[in-house]
Amino acid sequence: MPLVNPQNLSCACKTTALYVSLVLVVASVAILPFSYSFVSIKLPVNLLFIALGVFALGFWREYRGLMRALGGIWFALVCLLVVVIMAYISLFFAVDSKATLQAIRQYLLEPSLFLVLAFFIATKLDERGLRLLLLGLCLALSYHPIATIWDFFANGGGKFGYRATLSAYTIAETIYVFYLVFAFGLSLALSLFTKGAVKLFAIVLVCINIAALIANGGRFALLAGLAMLISPFVLLAYRYKRLVLGVVLALCVGLGYGIYTMSKTWDARYNVYSMVNNFAEVWSVAPAEMGRFAHCDEYSCSPHSLAPHPSIQWEYSSLSRLSMLKSTLLAIAQNPFRPNGYHFQQFYQNLETIFPKTSKNSVFFYHFHHHNHNRFASFWFELGLVGFLGAMLLPFFIIYRFYRLHLRFTSTFSSTDRSLVLINGGIVFGLIGLGVSNIFDCIPIREGNLVLFILFGIVLAVSTQLQARDSYV
Repeated sequence: MPLVNPQNLSCACKTTALYVSLVLVVASVAILPFSYSFVSIKLPVNLLFIALGVFALGFWREYRGLMRALGGIWFALVCLLVVVIMAYISLFFAVDSKATLQAIRQYLLEPSLFLVLAFFIATKLDERGLRLLLLGLCLALSYHPIATIWDFFANGGGKFGYRATLSAYTIAETIYVFYLVFAFGLSLALSLFTKGAVKLFAIVLVCINIAALIANGGRFALLAGLAMLISPFVLLAYRYKRLVLGVVLALCVGLGYGIYTMSKTWDARYNVYSMVNNFAEVWSVAPAEMGRFAHCDEYSCSPHSLAPHPSIQWEYSSLSRLSMLKSTLLAIAQNPFRPNGYHFQQFYQNLETIFPKTSKNSVFFYHFHHHNHNRFASFWFELGLVGFLGAMLLPFFIIYRFYRLHLRFTSTFSSTDRSLVLINGGIVFGLIGLGVSNIFDCIPIREGNLVLFILFGIVLAVSTQLQARDSYV
């Protein structure tokens, strides 16, 4: 008689493989922001590949069941496949096909593999495992707002105008907003779907996250935070929803009007009054001529922008974004279906093949931004209309799934359902903040993109499980 039951041994091996791979994935999420300072990005990427190998060793006999589980997210996978196909087609139109091919591997193929891994892990977790996953995500992301506030006071002297981030994060402060919105999303979900002392603690976390967004100093970070605060009123179910939404809309309009009127005397960076009043005239000129509304010279700007406007002056950063947006839209209008070359870091050189620097439809600057600062327009430019729809429908599918759960502010949950709802809600609220941020920039870059795809896999798994349950009311 065997000393150990083979069935029990197999179960123990699976459990070990599951939790080891979970720890490795969460550790990678925590380490990835340090990829350009303390560690090489190869470390977290290799940890993810090790996690994939460990999971495969534990569950390779269950491949049929895992494939059936993927059937529950077939729409998301089709969207992703469309994006990948259009990215490969874009190789025929890209200037640097080698760099584009590398971007496809780094931003689509590898992340998609880890999306599937995260989906499998979250699908296999039991009640205890889901609680550990929630705790792991909170720990892996919650240090970002604390580090941002610390940097604001320690290195910025607590003065507004300083762009605070994790000190070890060497990429632009605007890109760092990616981590702040997902940390905020998790704290927002905790404040909505918990009770008692946990809810009070979560409300404190919400306040800390709002403070971190303010300390970051990004204009769109504040807009993203506002959109996230409003989103529960839109996505959740409750009595008098139309009335409440009307009140929320009125408050937002009032807030917007108040900022519009008060900003007359503010710095050009925040002078909404001037931007609104002058937008029509600025937008009416060609992209290469927009530099006339800023301080330009022959070394940094197009010849079309050297004659300054007599009365209108626009803040350079937002003006360059308008120039890039209009130039991109004009390029798209030539052929909406043509994929001009994946990814946004190749935007500038791919745009130049359509509009040379001498063209009025090119951007007005020579040495400032190297990619479009509107991710939605950039997706359309890079992937064509078909690829753009695939890229947009994937996050929409995730958010719509959450909306269709008809969760209430007063919902009660079982222990397992609560973990599922908290993870689902936290990631969905973060996606909404990320969407608003991407109106003004292209976020994230490689290390954040890996985190994003892992979160995609997790939220697809938990939302699939929630759809199969009806125990919350």
